[in-house]
Amino acid sequence: MRATPVGLFAHGRADLIEEYATLSAAVTHQHPLGVEGAVLFAAAVSEALRAVEPLDPEDFFAALMPFATTEEFQWQLRTAARLPSDAAIPFGSSLPAHRSVVSALCCFARSPDDFLGAVCNAVSLGDDTDTVAGMAGALVGARRGAAALPAAHLERLEDGEKGRAFISDLAGELFERWQRAAAT
Repeated sequence: MRATPVGLFAHGRADLIEEYATLSAAVTHQHPLGVEGAVLFAAAVSEALRAVEPLDPEDFFAALMPFATTEEFQWQLRTAARLPSDAAIPFGSSLPAHRSVVSALCCFARSPDDFLGAVCNAVSLGDDTDTVAGMAGALVGARRGAAALPAAHLERLEDGEKGRAFISDLAGELFERWQRAAAT
């Protein structure tokens, strides 16, 4: 779940996505699949930023294949690319990355322009819904920006020291840093 800023900051730079996502994941993820899941998700955020109209799920999953180094994630991405939009998502929705990341990607791919749709898809899977829904929602946010988030929900967020305004300012700062880095 922490890989979203990595995908935003390192957008379009596969080398940086892999390096930064690996560093970010290493704080809490010791298993190689956990680290790979973070890299894969950061790459998905970067890919969502391209905002191709309309999003083609097969192309989306194919663009992520270079970041999948294990058979587990390669199989899941190939399978996800072929899933009908009304089929059950077969990868699980529990805490381990190999049971949540591609499931979140599928929820996004089914509703790439609809924040509530992607999040509801994730919640309907059950189990670790906050992780999967957080990732699916982050992908819609990367694709459509803050305008994709329902205003009524944003208004209900707390606005303490690290609340709504802090997060909004941080997002703006990340965007400015990305623009400066992209310009060099």
